[in-house]
This record gives sequence, structure tokens and C-alpha cells, in this order.
Amino acid sequence: MDAKTTDSDLWTLKHPELGTGPVSTEPCISQEYYERERDSIYSKVWLHVGRVEEIPKAGDYIVKDIEMCNASIIVIRDREGSVRAFHNVCRHRANKVIWDESGNCRALTCKFHGWAYKLDGTLADVPDEDRFFDFKKEDHGLIPVAVDVWAGFIFINLDPKPKETLVEYLGEIVDDLKGYPFEKNTTCYAYKADLNCNWKVELDAQLEGYHAPFLHGLSAAQAFSDEGESTFHGFFKMYDKHRFMTAPFSEHELSPTEAMAAKYGSSMWQQDTSKRPECLNPQKRKDWGFDFYSIFPNFQLLINDATVLTYNYWPTAVDKCTYEARFFFPPAKNAGERFSQEFNLCGTLRDVQMEDMITVEMTQQAMESRVLKEFLLQDEEVLVRHSYKVVEDFVNG
Repeated sequence: MDAKTTDSDLWTLKHPELGTGPVSTEPCISQEYYERERDSIYSKVWLHVGRVEEIPKAGDYIVKDIEMCNASIIVIRDREGSVRAFHNVCRHRANKVIWDESGNCRALTCKFHGWAYKLDGTLADVPDEDRFFDFKKEDHGLIPVAVDVWAGFIFINLDPKPKETLVEYLGEIVDDLKGYPFEKNTTCYAYKADLNCNWKVELDAQLEGYHAPFLHGLSAAQAFSDEGESTFHGFFKMYDKHRFMTAPFSEHELSPTEAMAAKYGSSMWQQDTSKRPECLNPQKRKDWGFDFYSIFPNFQLLINDATVLTYNYWPTAVDKCTYEARFFFPPAKNAGERFSQEFNLCGTLRDVQMEDMITVEMTQQAMESRVLKEFLLQDEEVLVRHSYKVVEDFVNG
């Protein structure tokens, strides 16, 4: 242990339930474990699938495929303005009702035999209805899926009878982020990538800053180190299922392009404290960089003065996942603000994300060799340790 570090400084020792020993790699390479995650986690808990701004008008819809669970879900705005969700399965011959990813419709109409459903999911029209036997339209609406909205984020739950409401599931996070104006960040950019790694391996990459001065040497190392020595010693908080981190930034000289971006709007590294909502930077650190929430199982939320970032990691096989990143900004008022946003998007955030993805496929390959059966985790990786503990608790019931 570093001579400057004492036991009282170590986060892991404040949570003895997590232990300090190595963590098994088996959950990232075992097909049997993957199937248990499907049955005990992804089929049972609240999953983030979108934002309300994606479906602002009646008839607007998005379709989310949860490949791990062989499920396709329609999320739609009904005529009364409510958000509803249904399994994307026609009650006649099990054809997908909606074939595209998003759109608008007056009715949900199956292309196979023309069965039409209202926006509230009730069956409205059946061609040659009188030729069916003992048939009642009211018994054959689309199969509903539990759906709820928090702070504009849409969540669904594949369990027909969820054990918790969404607010109960999110717990303290609801109060910790109360008052943050997510609804003002309506300009959205998105990246998506299919990765050859277990979903937890990619999620892990975002749960610690130990790697930041090294892996991000070409993009952001100055923000995380001082003369080559890591300064990323975050503040961590572990909820029942979820987790939180405040990340520090080191003082460093901005490049000419970074300085220009900061001049016209908040940059990733140079922020505007005058507009900071009270709920951010709860420790009121002078070296504050961003707040980071990891909502179990696969949704992460990064917030600073410049932008809101969301990440999702969707399992598609034991050794594959789909990574989705979205960056939300307030609408640009002029060309300078647009430049600042584009620089944040492409000049820093994209590059940092690509650097994070460099390691994960190699990590998966190395684990599958089974040469290494355990991870060694240090104190700055306490959220990784917590993440595996929560997954293990769910898988073991």
C-alpha cells in the first residue's frame, strides 16, 4: 500500500460485505451463468430503453429488441399522451407488428394479414372476422409490457408482475438527481457498436478511473494525471443495486481547439459553474469533473456542465454485446455553441469511448483462454467489485 494511503482512505474496507479477495472471471465466460443472468436479471428488472423526446406526439413509437430475452418491445405514445409498451407480436400468427426501429402511425397494423391495433393496444380491426371461431376482439389485444418514466428516461420490465415500481427500484438515485433539468438537453447524438465481449467487461471499463491516465494517454491523460502520476481518486457511493462515482479532473492547459470550444460553450474539461444544478458535485469538490451513476444492470449516466451521456450494454451472447452511447446537449443557439458541441462529441468523447473499447475484446479473448481465473482489484476498482457482487446476488436468488 502507498505510504500516503491509510486504511481509513480505502473505500473497499468501508464495505466489508464486498471482501478484498480476487473476483472470478467465470461470470464473463460461462454460458450457464449467462443464461442465469437472463432468467434472474434481464427478465425481471427495469431496463432503460429510451427518452420521452423520442416519442413526443401521439402515434410516435420506438422498437427495442432485447436479444438476450428473445423479446421485441414497442414503446408508443397513445392518444391521451401516455407512454405504453407492448410485445411486438401480432396475436394472430405471431408476426412482428412493427418492422422498423421508429416512426409514427395511426394504428399498429400487422403486414401479414392486416390485423390492426389501436395505440392503446386494443384490437380494432380483423379482416374476415366472422370466419374465426368463438372470437372476441377484446380478448386479443397486444400483450402489454410494464413501462414507466423517470426524469424523461423510459424503462420497461419484462416481468408481467414487477416486484418493485420503477421509483422503488431506482431508490436513492431519484432524490440524489432531483431537480436536474434533463428535459433541456434535447439535442442528441448517438454511437453504437457490436463488441466481441461479455456485457460486464464493457460495463467494467466505465466503473473505474484507474486506467484513465494510461489508456487515455492520447485524448485525456492530462485531465486525470499530474506529471504522469494518477490523480484519479474518486468519491464512491454504493446503493443497494446501483452505484455512484464523482470523478476529479486535474488542472491542465487546454489545447487551442479545447480553448476555443470552451470559449463558446462548456467543454468536457472547462466547465461553466454558474449554471450548475445543485444536485451535481454533491461533495462540492474544487477538482470536480463529472458525476457518474451506474444503474443496474446495464444503464449508465454521466453528467457534467457540458453534457449528459448515457451508456447501455445489451448482452447478445455470452461473449458479445451491443454498446449504445448517447450524448445530450441543449439546443445550440449559434454557430459557436454548435462548434463546441461538435468538438465535445468528436474531439474528446468519441475518442475516449473508442479507447475504452480497445481493451475489452482483448480482455475477453484472454479470459477465454482460462489462463487467468480471477481478477485482482485495487481500491479504485471498488465499483467493479460491487457490480460483480450485485450480479452474483441476483443470479443466486
